[in-house]
Amino acid sequence: MFKPFGKVVYADIATEGGQDGARSKGWGRVKFATPAGRQRAIQALNQSNVGGRQLEVRLDRQDGGVSLPFNQQQGGSNRGGNNGGAQNYNGNGGRQGGGGQEFGVYVGNLAWSVSWQDLKDMFKPFGNVIYADVATQGGQAGAKSYGWGRVKFATSASRNRAIQQMNGVNCQGRNLEVRMDAKENAARPTPAGYACYCGNLPWSVTWQQMKDLFKSFGPVTHAEIATQGGVEGGKSQGWGVVHFANVRDRDQAISQLNGTDWDGRTIEVRIDQKQANQGGGNGGGARSQPRPFQPFQPFQPQRAPQFNNSQRGNNGSAEYGIFVGNLSWDVDWKMLKDVFSSQFGNDVLYADVATEGGARDGRSKGWGTVKFSSVQSCNAAIARYNGASVAGRNIEVRLDQKKN
Repeated sequence: MFKPFGKVVYADIATEGGQDGARSKGWGRVKFATPAGRQRAIQALNQSNVGGRQLEVRLDRQDGGVSLPFNQQQGGSNRGGNNGGAQNYNGNGGRQGGGGQEFGVYVGNLAWSVSWQDLKDMFKPFGNVIYADVATQGGQAGAKSYGWGRVKFATSASRNRAIQQMNGVNCQGRNLEVRMDAKENAARPTPAGYACYCGNLPWSVTWQQMKDLFKSFGPVTHAEIATQGGVEGGKSQGWGVVHFANVRDRDQAISQLNGTDWDGRTIEVRIDQKQANQGGGNGGGARSQPRPFQPFQPFQPQRAPQFNNSQRGNNGSAEYGIFVGNLSWDVDWKMLKDVFSSQFGNDVLYADVATEGGARDGRSKGWGTVKFSSVQSCNAAIARYNGASVAGRNIEVRLDQKKN
């Protein structure tokens, strides 16, 4: 098909598990010897109809369109994996790496029978899906699903529509959790300045209205309202964060606004504990009473106290903890919990992944903890998962040795 446009040095179709003869994933790559041949092919074949389907032909984002065979650009052979060395979190999908920007969502609580193709078909109505995959045990095609996956869109508008319309939707008897991919959130820059948290906001309050209220105390560098799924313009979660240019103005706003009425609701204004915990320039301050949520942590469970195996939980019940090491950088607390919940169900009480600075958006440290309600599940988890492959890495699972 592509030879009429120039010398083809490489062609391959992505298949499940990267195996010859396996089921096609519906996409492939062609490498030309010259840029001119590549460009002629794109101009002639993009949006053309082949076999009843309209092709998409464009520059390969993985290498920025450089026409080199895979064995020259990646140091390996052309075979042994149809994904061409793309950084795949479980080896089943065809995620593009490199140049083009992609906008991802995490999809949790999937039915075990949902495949990557089902997932892709589910999200196609919202825009151009350039990648979809379901995490499986050992990262093998056809292996048991972990109950979560990722979808990548070509535009942020498509991603936002998907989150707004699919989060909470019932799919095969399970209510989906659809949110921004935690890995993308981790890349968001931290706003400059001295932050205060503002809670119990009226649902109708926008970030601009919040900024207008607080800027009467001094220059505001950033204001944001937390929304469901982290989507701009999404439904408010009733809290936000304001950053001031200097600490004196921030403290004055807290002193004057905490406990005041805003459209019938008594707002809480205090130092942002996320910034305080990271040592961000806010001069300290006593920690407020625990709340149902923390600033910029809409998806992370409340941090549990450090625990010993057979420690008593807050409700007096015993909890049994494991340490999980050598985690992929992509794995967040939800994914970690899903891995173990797929085998031990409601016996999994808590899961967390350690991050730099203890922040939700911080970079993973590559390890986490999981707590169980029974010693049997705890021991079975160690026996089953120690040395197992999760997201392409062989994890270490053992008893949590941390002491109070």
